[in-house]
Amino acid sequence: MNGVKGTYTDPMFGLTWQVNCGQDTLGAGSYNFGGTGGQGIAGCFKGCAKRPNCQGFYYAGVVSAGGTAGSGGCYYKTAPVTSFVTDAPYTYTNPATPAVTFSHYAGVALLNPGVTSYACPMYNNLQFNDRSGNVWSVTCGGHYAGLPTPNPVAVSDMAGCMAACNTATNPGSTCTAIEYALTTAEPTSTDPSTRGQCYMYSTAFTTTLSANPNYGYAMRVGGTATVSVTSSPPYYTNWATTVTPTGSTSSSTATTGQSNSLSTSASLPAATSTACLSQDPVPSPPASPASCPIGNNYTVTSACGNTYYIYCGYDTTASDMSSQPTVSSVAACIQQCDSNSRCQAATYANGICYWKSAYKSLSTTTTTSRVAIVRYIPPNPNYAVPPTAPGTNTSTGCGQALPAGLTPDGSSVYYSLIAPDGKNRTYKVHIPRFYNVNRASPLIFGFPGNGDTASGIESQTGFNDGTLNPYGIAVYVDGWNLGFQSNPDWATGSNYADDLGFMRTLIDTMSSSFCVDTGRIWVTGQSNGGGFTNYLACDPYMSSRISVFSASCGAFYTGARSGDPATVDPVNTPTQPQCSPSRNNLPFLEFHGTNDGVIPYTGGVRRGYLLPTIPRWVTAWAIRQGYSSSNVASTPSTGVTMYQYGGRGSLGIITQYTLANWVHDWPKVSSGAPVDASPLIMNFFYDQTNYNRVVADGPSLSSSSSSFIHFDKQHRSDHCFHFK
Repeated sequence: MNGVKGTYTDPMFGLTWQVNCGQDTLGAGSYNFGGTGGQGIAGCFKGCAKRPNCQGFYYAGVVSAGGTAGSGGCYYKTAPVTSFVTDAPYTYTNPATPAVTFSHYAGVALLNPGVTSYACPMYNNLQFNDRSGNVWSVTCGGHYAGLPTPNPVAVSDMAGCMAACNTATNPGSTCTAIEYALTTAEPTSTDPSTRGQCYMYSTAFTTTLSANPNYGYAMRVGGTATVSVTSSPPYYTNWATTVTPTGSTSSSTATTGQSNSLSTSASLPAATSTACLSQDPVPSPPASPASCPIGNNYTVTSACGNTYYIYCGYDTTASDMSSQPTVSSVAACIQQCDSNSRCQAATYANGICYWKSAYKSLSTTTTTSRVAIVRYIPPNPNYAVPPTAPGTNTSTGCGQALPAGLTPDGSSVYYSLIAPDGKNRTYKVHIPRFYNVNRASPLIFGFPGNGDTASGIESQTGFNDGTLNPYGIAVYVDGWNLGFQSNPDWATGSNYADDLGFMRTLIDTMSSSFCVDTGRIWVTGQSNGGGFTNYLACDPYMSSRISVFSASCGAFYTGARSGDPATVDPVNTPTQPQCSPSRNNLPFLEFHGTNDGVIPYTGGVRRGYLLPTIPRWVTAWAIRQGYSSSNVASTPSTGVTMYQYGGRGSLGIITQYTLANWVHDWPKVSSGAPVDASPLIMNFFYDQTNYNRVVADGPSLSSSSSSFIHFDKQHRSDHCFHFK
């Protein structure tokens, strides 16, 4: 058996495995141990297929009946297998029969990670609609120890457990909550209806939740229990997250034809509704239990229709708002959050409701009386849900578990890599709130200004906010010696680094480590970082890898040493004789203040090189791509002028916002800017990579109306506006 290699496709799940007998797997962290239920290595295949993020296993035990029988142990791995190593003969002792030992062993890697038969962790801390129309609040990876244990029911999956609860007919009680357990010893039957155990309860859990990766808990928070179901629950294959317009229903269908969907709202509630805000003094209290410990991990729907999650013994990591009202209960704190247009989360402690204008993550606290309250804000329905992998533009990193320390909607983590020039480069990674290892997320790079750090651009953009950025993996990049080579002083000498080579490597690293949509790679930057996005756009290779570009207060140095900033030609960079993008459909968005004292809107000589005027720079981009030098000007709000360039079907592909009296800083209304740049940048990112979009470029000219605006790539329209 030693040294034998081969691939195997299991008949139950259709997954393909690399099996190396007599070897162990490297690069794969231990997950947990499970028995085989007398099924030999076949029990390990089943166990890995139904455990979240399982990437392979190490088997030690008996091999008989073609691998479908025999005692043994399965050591499940949660990280991708990087290689195999010949292992010393391993002796496995069965605890039940210590006199018997086994020495057959094999390392196994899953070659085509896909969906599992287990509902968690995709719906962790989210609401799930079962196929009967009931709404469940799901918590994954935890077990309520110490509870009276009811007789379990064998089911195929967590959805099957919910179905069993819906139809339970225990005298004098109604099933309202369930725990679904993956058995450590695999079931002996190959019947899909016996993959786990379902425990049903008629009361809310009041004990402490303890971590256990083999358990999932759900409480029914909506619907009724009077629904008939088929005798055999469906095979669960992980339904796609869907966004459903308010007042309508939609679902995605599993391979069994059964429908389930994530319950969401189509509108992005930046605040509570007008009706709620006008109530005096606050909305009505929520109807569902909202106290600890009975309400722990409970989902509450407020009178305003907002959904809140309650976590007993936790705090929320975000800065407190200036006002913290005095309240008497968790329910009253929820009422207060409903009445505040900026409240996304709150912490209730000692009679105080600490409002939070953002929610980053939960943090543990030694004060058990603290209660974290988090408002669920669904993704912006105008932002495309990441596509399922494998598919067009899905990267090789799809299906891999997240590296240790990274969690969706958690804190950013610093990483480093050795660039092609040998320099150790650093960057921060943030995983978005709705990240799914089997869905390809957009990849967003942020570059700070000269002298600033990755943490600086992280704070400026706010892309860690799950409301602003629900799907995009954010990567905040440190410049070498805190600068990028688009700055003339970083183009040569000790400050020089091969930034282009570094970015090629970084994009490849991110794409192979995470599930990335390679057709949605976006960049933005402030000042020198904004100039670097222009530098990337001018590079033939990087302009083909990156799909959308943006900048704030962009430092767009040219190669000229003197001249008129309004007419300088070519509008290149200090080290690129010509700006040479590889395509003529390159979207670019820029924000600039008229009072910018560092990179003046009117241009001029700085660091020995000429900065163009912003009108000259943006017009050069339009002409470079074959569009007219004319533009459409509008005033979306006071102090804001938007200039849009493009052709028929592409008006706005080049867009520039001129901000009256704004300075050299990332535009935020809270800082005094006339507009918030980050939401507009995010909208631009998605709009310019939505290939089914309808673009309003003005109606065509006709004999009956000569005032309409019309563009095409070769024709200049005299009806368009120009920079003043």
